[in-house]
Amino acid sequence: MEALVAFDLKRVSDNHARLAELYRRADPDLAISCAHDSALYEKMCAQACN
Repeated sequence: MEALVAFDLKRVSDNHARLAELYRRADPDLAISCAHDSALYEKMCAQACN
């Protein structure tokens, strides 16, 4: 779906590569989530507040 609506596919691909690199680093202070996943967002917020 993203490829169908993206304005600049190269930029999308570059962004995915940057996100993948951040994920591979496994930095304990970094949390990566999907902006469309409200359940994950709520879970992460609850964990951050504890």
